[in-house]
Amino acid sequence: MIRVYLTHGVVRNFDRSRLVHRNLLDRDVFVAHLRSRNQPYVPLERALRGEGDALTVDDATHSGAEAARLARENGHAVTFFINPWHVAEARPYAPALLNAFFDTASSIRFRGMEWPGTAEGKRAAREELKKAIRAAKTGEEQERVIEESARESGVAIQLPPHLETLSTGDVRELQEIGVDIRNHGWMHLHHDVLTPEEKERNISAGEEWLRHEYDVESDDFAVPWGIERDRLRDHGVWYLFDLSAPPGFFGEGLVNREDLLLS
Repeated sequence: MIRVYLTHGVVRNFDRSRLVHRNLLDRDVFVAHLRSRNQPYVPLERALRGEGDALTVDDATHSGAEAARLARENGHAVTFFINPWHVAEARPYAPALLNAFFDTASSIRFRGMEWPGTAEGKRAAREELKKAIRAAKTGEEQERVIEESARESGVAIQLPPHLETLSTGDVRELQEIGVDIRNHGWMHLHHDVLTPEEKERNISAGEEWLRHEYDVESDDFAVPWGIERDRLRDHGVWYLFDLSAPPGFFGEGLVNREDLLLS
């Protein structure tokens, strides 16, 4: 069975109650996992041939970089899927902004709606804002959705360091220690709202920038938000993260990844 695992990064002193730790792993638990594996993670190409498990990291944040760095220090192959626009323009990821906003909000307001700052209220508000973020066709539009709600809610968003976006130099340092850098799309956009032509532009812009900046020749692609059914045929393997689908190969040129759950 083909097994490709995904994490979005690690953080020290992981706290499940904090949204800024959402989708991350405790750093010490992750290190223990890396050291306890009987077989090291292998490059993606070997994993697709059934020669071992692969480890991937999505989103160019410092938490993702730390996971990739720890993997290499402990003898594992790792692939880091990044969005060049966020790196080149030093722009935050919308989910990171949203989680930082919600962690400090006592209540949330958005376009005439209001939710209390309880766990249940934040879950409902998060779903509403995620719909608006996913409908956006640019990274700037995604940011404006969150900033609009934060203003209405009277919250100044403070992004924690582990969720800040990497610089081009940060990515180069990872590449120099053997981290496999690949394309996550120019911007972190949801494919459900993009036409085939828009998908093509977003993917190709990411490929071109990675080729120019880091000599990356791979046309493999990790789908932002993880869900896709209509792969463009002129590109390589597309990596999903779709909890409604089985892991492994999923249709022509599609590989569904598994969540690296360690606790």
